[in-house]
Amino acid sequence: MRGHILFIAPSAYILSGLASWLDYLEPGLHDKGWKVTIGLVEGSGFHNPETYLLVHPHINWIVISCLTGTPEGRIKAIQQTVMELKPDLVASVNIPDAYPAVNRLRGSRKYAPKIVMAVHGIEAYLYDDIKLFGSILDGVVCTNRLACKLSEIIGNFPENRIHYGPCGAKTVDASFPDDHINTLTIAYSGRLEQWQKRVHDLPEIIKELEKMGVPFELLIAGNGPEDQALRKSLGPWVNKKTVTFLGRLSSECMHEKLYSRAHTLLMPSFWETGPIVNWEAMAAGVVVVSSRFVGSGLEGALKHGENALLFPVGDHKEAAIQLSRLVREPGLATRLAKNGYQIIKERYDIHVSINAWDTAFKEILDLPDRTHRAFLPEIKARGRLDNLLGIKIAEIIRGKIGKKVVANDAGGEWPHSYSGTECQDDSFWGIAKTADSP
Repeated sequence: MRGHILFIAPSAYILSGLASWLDYLEPGLHDKGWKVTIGLVEGSGFHNPETYLLVHPHINWIVISCLTGTPEGRIKAIQQTVMELKPDLVASVNIPDAYPAVNRLRGSRKYAPKIVMAVHGIEAYLYDDIKLFGSILDGVVCTNRLACKLSEIIGNFPENRIHYGPCGAKTVDASFPDDHINTLTIAYSGRLEQWQKRVHDLPEIIKELEKMGVPFELLIAGNGPEDQALRKSLGPWVNKKTVTFLGRLSSECMHEKLYSRAHTLLMPSFWETGPIVNWEAMAAGVVVVSSRFVGSGLEGALKHGENALLFPVGDHKEAAIQLSRLVREPGLATRLAKNGYQIIKERYDIHVSINAWDTAFKEILDLPDRTHRAFLPEIKARGRLDNLLGIKIAEIIRGKIGKKVVANDAGGEWPHSYSGTECQDDSFWGIAKTADSP
């Protein structure tokens, strides 16, 4: 056996590329000789492993429960799980409480695993967390080339401890678009959210298509905070049956209900690390028409006119022009789809992804151990009990009397970051855009 890996992951986000990644990575690493445990965090309101597992079943899993909702409670829950399982390596997937938990174990000198950060995003707080915990992290594994670069230039993390592990998609016998398309079927798949995903570009783009006289149908798979607002703005087209909301689809249903019906996947995002839906669509023979999002430059996967069609972020007219080409240029969709399928086989098939993560974890285990660091971010008092009794004693009392600190959302219950950097940090995005130039 190569070793035991404990992934510590959220259970609140059922519709996510991250969840799809874990779905195939667990059995893939198991086949490579690893023992894999999926640790799903639980809270009192938002993180529910039981619900998550109904959609994303895993072979070997454990619940990491913190019902008090405090930083001390989260750290102790992870400590207890790690001590119980004694893995060789802990991989944190957007659960930064794992870092102080492992650091405490190192301080006890009894037992401590290697600790790894899996980076699935391009957001300032991730790289500020790398800087914050860099002295105890044994490695970071990033799903995107820009993420690797930012780990080094913003996170100040050693290059020899930064690894690239892309997400992947299963390649099947794809059916490619016909040379002649009469009515263009466009798919959108993902979280219905504006700041990153820019879902409100969708009605503006189809307005431009209508001006051009391009017959189309739009299928929307997903849910999110902008669901109702988007349904309202797309209402006229829903009534005409040219726009259909499919709701949240399981990964098993995506091919049958979305990709098999679509000629193209429309991706208007501001930033992405893949996304995995691009790879899934291309693996199914669907043409990707995408913004030149932050994260697409260094990655170099989407080639305009070769395996995809690209437009500037937020340029609705240019997006519509690129979509219209699939109807007006016979044979273009077929050629792009075949080339897109080929790049997935070469660079983003799930077996390529599994091999990359397997290699990264092996190399991290072989690196010299990092030691306990006495100075880490101080845990702040949360409420009167902490101030009266001290954080550790207050946590014991809360556990015994069932007192909770109630969070407003999933990110409050199990935070994504300790640094607290704003997602819309202009200075960060300036650095990221510059670094993303190939």
